[in-house]
Amino acid sequence: MTLMNRWYVAISAVAFALLLATTGGAQQTSDDLRGVWKLTRLTEGGKDVPMNAFMFLSKTYYSRVTVEKDRPKFPKGFDFRKPETLTPEQQHTVALLFPRSNSNGGTYHVEGNTFFFTALAHQNPNAEGVEFRRRMELHGNTLRLVQEADRGADETWLRVEDFR
Repeated sequence: MTLMNRWYVAISAVAFALLLATTGGAQQTSDDLRGVWKLTRLTEGGKDVPMNAFMFLSKTYYSRVTVEKDRPKFPKGFDFRKPETLTPEQQHTVALLFPRSNSNGGTYHVEGNTFFFTALAHQNPNAEGVEFRRRMELHGNTLRLVQEADRGADETWLRVEDFR
């Protein structure tokens, strides 16, 4: 190898390293995600869905709560925890409001740019023990999670408290 070729290889290696450093070539880990995150935007099927949501991430566990903004409230004296006492109209109200919120928690891990999470406790009992996955993009304190199947949810989160 000639001296000129060696310089070319060395300069190419340095340029490639700089490219990786400036384009986020480093792999993300759960350590990079620790903190409290607030949802700033959610779209499903390309349509904005107004939500209040928080997600807590430790090194291996997560907890998240999502609640649709401006959803109707239950009337005073309405106890949805006693279904046997509800009228058919009240049962209908519960059925309408139930899907407008979600809470779940469990374990998570990151592989490359994929965020995997398994619900150990979930509002929907059929989702317990199920592993979900999202394509992940992390830029500083902004986290984007994209569900490429099903409803096509696209979530943007802002870290509001850092646990790192």
